[in-house]
Amino acid sequence: MAITNGRLILESHSGKSVAKEWLNDHEDQIVKEILCVMNVGAFVYDGYSTGRYGKRLASGVTLQFTSLASGKYLYVIYNVDLTRDRNTAHGKKGDPLPKNHFRARRRGLFFKFWEMTGLQMPSRLSSFHDYMGNLKGLVFTGEPDLGSRIRNKNSISLLTIKYSQLLDVIKCQQHPDYLRTGNGQLPVNIQTTDPDKEIHKAHVTRGLQPDSSTRHYNHGVSLQGSVGTRGSAMDSISTVSPWDQSIDEWLADYDSAGS
Repeated sequence: MAITNGRLILESHSGKSVAKEWLNDHEDQIVKEILCVMNVGAFVYDGYSTGRYGKRLASGVTLQFTSLASGKYLYVIYNVDLTRDRNTAHGKKGDPLPKNHFRARRRGLFFKFWEMTGLQMPSRLSSFHDYMGNLKGLVFTGEPDLGSRIRNKNSISLLTIKYSQLLDVIKCQQHPDYLRTGNGQLPVNIQTTDPDKEIHKAHVTRGLQPDSSTRHYNHGVSLQGSVGTRGSAMDSISTVSPWDQSIDEWLADYDSAGS
C-alpha cells in the first residue's frame, strides 16, 4: 500500500493488483486513513473557473480543491489568457474566448503545474479546457494560507507516501519501542504540516475502516468549467499482520470490518 505520484497503489507482495471495482468503492477512505496515520494534509481537485481578478482585472484560471481531512474549500489562481491570439474562423485576434476556455502561457506557472502532474499535454495551449477533468483522482499537497487560497503555487505537488514510511509509522504506534530497537528514526520525507488542523486527531493503529459516507474520486476526460464536490482504531480482525497478509486476506478483513 502506498500513494505514488498522487495515486493510491494497493497490491500484494506477489504483485497482484486489487480489483478496480473494489478500489473505486474504497479508495477515498483508504487515502484518508493513510493521511491520518501519517499526519499529512492533502487535497483533491474539484473543478475550475475563469475570470478577471483584482483592480487590474487580470485574466486567470481558478483551480478549486477540497481538503481530504476537513472538507475545507481551497483554491489557487494562475495567470492565463482569455482572448484569442490570432484570427480564426471562430473569431478575431483579441476577441474573448468562449466561457471557461483559456490559453495557457508556455512559461507560466499553470503550464509548469500541468507538467508536474505528468498528464497528457494538450496539442494546443488553448485546449486545456478539454483536459481539466483528468486532474480528478490525483491527491495533491501544498501550503495553503490561513484562509483558503494557496498563494505559494510552487508548493503544490503530487503526494507520495512510500509503503516503508507507512509501515514504520504503524509499527511505531503499535510498538513504542520500535524506534529504539529499529532504525532509530522514521524515513518520512514528506510534508507533515496540516493548515486545517482538523487532521490532528487520534491515529489509526490497527487497520483501515470503510466509511459509509465515502465519496468516490471522479475520473473524467472533459470538464467544462463545472465544479464538483468532493480513523478511528478498529479491533484486530486477523491474527496475521496486514503487511504479512495476502491481498485476498487483506481485502476480506477490510470488508468484514465495515459489516
